[in-house]
Amino acid sequence: MNKITLAATLLLALTANAHAGLLDSVAKTATALDSATGSNASAKDAVLQLVKSKVKEGATKDEVKKQLGAPKIIANENGNEVWKYDASSLNGNADAAMQLAGALGADTAKAKQIVALHFDGNTVKSYDVVEGTLTN
Repeated sequence: MNKITLAATLLLALTANAHAGLLDSVAKTATALDSATGSNASAKDAVLQLVKSKVKEGATKDEVKKQLGAPKIIANENGNEVWKYDASSLNGNADAAMQLAGALGADTAKAKQIVALHFDGNTVKSYDVVEGTLTN
């Protein structure tokens, strides 16, 4: 069974028990993973695709909070804020998204990956995914 068929089957199964926003989150995750895995990209690339689908460079801090919630850590690097998130907590439905990622054959070790959003003033300048734990 190909990945798209599997994703569609899982999405249909989830509709019976879905709550607001779950299908959208799972669909965005599936799209990002399919894009990254379709090009033989790494789990890091899949997480970056998901972040890019939610937050564009130049987004304001308020827009980031609306899309990703409050950061787990706020650090300071070279006078600029860096907001850090656990990659598995990029949305309120991370468990369902991670289950779908595993079902699609993705490396779910990305739960140990940290998404870092670098700000210049009030706007996102860049983002990156790094291995590690949530510490300053």
